[in-house]
Amino acid sequence: THFAVAKEAIRAGKDVFVEKPITTLIEDAIALKELAADQKRILMVGHLLQYHPYFVELLKRVRAGDLGKLLYIYSNRANLGRVRHTENALWSLAPHDVSMVLALANELPSSITANGAKALQPTIDDAVMTTLSFPSGVQGHIFSSWINPFKEQKLAVSGEKGMLVLDDTAPWEKKLTLHHHRIEYPNGKPEAKTGEAEYIVLPQAAPLREEVDHFLSCVQTRQQPRTDGAEALRVLRVLRACDESLASGKRIELKE
Repeated sequence: THFAVAKEAIRAGKDVFVEKPITTLIEDAIALKELAADQKRILMVGHLLQYHPYFVELLKRVRAGDLGKLLYIYSNRANLGRVRHTENALWSLAPHDVSMVLALANELPSSITANGAKALQPTIDDAVMTTLSFPSGVQGHIFSSWINPFKEQKLAVSGEKGMLVLDDTAPWEKKLTLHHHRIEYPNGKPEAKTGEAEYIVLPQAAPLREEVDHFLSCVQTRQQPRTDGAEALRVLRVLRACDESLASGKRIELKE
C-alpha cells in the first residue's frame, strides 16, 4: 500500500514520511522519487537505524578513516517469534541492515548472493543469509531470522586499524565498542594484532525521536532527508536482487 498512499499524499501537496521499504517494486520507487522532485515535496523513508545515535557515531568514525581501510561488515537481526506469513525474513527484517551496510560501504554492491531456509513455511524463507560484494573489495554479510534461539541485533565493522561493534541489545552505555585490533603485514603477510576494547558512550536519545525530528527539520528547511527517495531506491535494488538470488540460487550482478 505504500506506493498508492504516498503517491496520493504527494499529489495532494504533502511532505511524506513512508515506512520501509519505500515500495516493493523498483519502478514504483522511481515514480515516487520523481513525483516528489516534480512537486517539490519532501520524501523520507523510515530506515530508523540511520538515526540511531550510536550508528550515526559509528558511521562518522568510519568515514573519518578511524578504522583505516574497510575490510568486512556484518549485520545480524535475529530473534525467535513474530513469524510473518506474507513476506519473508529478508523483507521483514533486513531493510534496516541493508541501509546501514550501504551507508558504511558508501557504494552499491557489484554482486549479491542470498540463501534462505523455508523451515516453517513451504513458500516463505524464515531465515536468510545475504552476501554483498562491493567494488572496493569490502565484503558484507546480513543475517535475518525469526527462528533464532536468542535475540541478536549486532553490527560489526572491521578495518585495518580497528573494529567497531554496535550491539543494540546491550545497555545504552555498552552499545558501541571500539576494539583497538589491527591488521599488520610483516613480511607481506597479514597478521591480526589484538588490542584493548573501549566503550563509546553518548547521551541517551531515542532513535525514533531522532528520526521524527529529522523529518520535521527537513520539512521546515526543505533540505533532503538522510534517507530520501534515492537512498530508499538503492536499498530496494539490493532487496530485489536478493529476491532474485533466492529464487534462482545464483549470484546476481548489480549494475550502476
